[in-house]
Amino acid sequence: MQYIPNIANGHAFQKHVINGKEFEDLGIKTIDDFQRHINNIIENPSSIIKKLERDRVAFWDDASGTLIIFDPRSKDKGTAFRPKNGKSYFDNDIR
Repeated sequence: MQYIPNIANGHAFQKHVINGKEFEDLGIKTIDDFQRHINNIIENPSSIIKKLERDRVAFWDDASGTLIIFDPRSKDKGTAFRPKNGKSYFDNDIR
């Protein structure tokens, strides 16, 4: 999907990969690693998809505990991170 590079190169990389070290245990250290991870989740049919307000779409991956939110209105088209409370965040906290 054409927005994946935007998410991987956006704020999520610096905030969640570099500063937060949320993906360290998955060996994700570069933008290319992050982009591949995001792509694998979005393209994987086992990902859980949830439609959100304001035309956003959330993708949840149980295997890695990663949440991706596609936001067509944001400059970097969304975010990707691993919420501290895992799938509960996906199920209950995002709207």
